[in-house]
Formats: sequence, C-alpha cells, structure tokens
Amino acid sequence: MNDFTASNGIGVEINDEEQIVFAVGNRPITPIWTNSSELKALREFFRAEEDERLGRWRYPENPDYVVYLRPDGQVMVLVESSGQTVYRYRGEADELRDMRSRDGKDIMPATRAAEAYFDAHPEPLDMPDGIYMVNKTFHPYERLVQRRRGEWLHLYRGYAPQHETHTAEQVARIAAKEGRLTPLVQVPEPDTTGGAS
Repeated sequence: MNDFTASNGIGVEINDEEQIVFAVGNRPITPIWTNSSELKALREFFRAEEDERLGRWRYPENPDYVVYLRPDGQVMVLVESSGQTVYRYRGEADELRDMRSRDGKDIMPATRAAEAYFDAHPEPLDMPDGIYMVNKTFHPYERLVQRRRGEWLHLYRGYAPQHETHTAEQVARIAAKEGRLTPLVQVPEPDTTGGAS
C-alpha cells in the first residue's frame, strides 16, 4: 500500500525513492527521506504501539502469530494471515513441550507461540516479603534479593555487577527453581485484627 488517506484527511504516500510524503488536500508537504530498513523499523514500531494499545503480544519468531490473554488465564493465538485460532492454558503448553521432547516431534507453531508467551510472562513468584540469599553457584558473587510489598529488588554484598542482565524477580525465580534461594529475614504479616486474639 503506497497511497493512503488517514481519517484526519492527511494523505500518506511512499514513493519509488522511498520518501514518505504527507499531503493535505492536493498540497504535498516536504518528503521525509528514508531507506528500506528505516521504513521496516517504522512499520514495526507502529505495529508494536498498536499491539500494546490492544493488549496483545506478538510472537518474535513469527510476527504473524498474535497472542491474547483471556480473563480465565487461557491464551488465544491468532494466525493473522489465515484467521486460525488456537487456545492454550499455561499447563497445556508445558505438557505439550514435554511430549515434544519425549517423542522428538515438533508441535504446531501456534502452540510454540503460546509456549513463548508463557515463558515471557511467568506467573508471579509467590513468596513472603523478606530478604533472600542466592548462593555463589548462581552468580560469581554473593547475591541478595528482597521482596517488599510484592516487588523484587536487588541487594548486593560486596561489589555490584557492572551490567545486570536479570531482574531481581528473574534471579529469585531461577534460584528458587534450582533450590538455591535461602530466606534470611522474613517480614511478618501486619496484624489486621487490632491486637484481638
């Protein structure tokens, strides 16, 4: 599509010289010079902006697959080019991943998109507020993480790393999964009874 008129009446054209030309009525406005990689970046930017506005997630391996989270925790994967939809729950994607690894067969791409969505959006790590130690086998330095009011924060003993590659919640999640997250201090739940027993 090289010639388009937006709802506000402004025309947009991409000409043979890869210029973006805006026009109001019959009066062209100064063209914007671009190259094909810049045009691609602009298209992806506006698509990502629209995806965010609509609450959908696009599968990075194949942008034709769009994932919508439903209120019941299930995801709907829409294949935009065909209109095909596939529905998956978090556990189903894990079970299908296990089946694929056991029998060596690949699963359909829409299920891989659902699996990637669940990997990119893990369930919250439900642990009480407190300070936790991650031992040195996880990182070359001793690490502390803190959960406070539901948020995870980095705490360090000694020197902090120059470039942190994981969020505190990711560090805690990986360490907990591997049995290397030790509670040091836990914050007691607040007394909401007013002292009555």
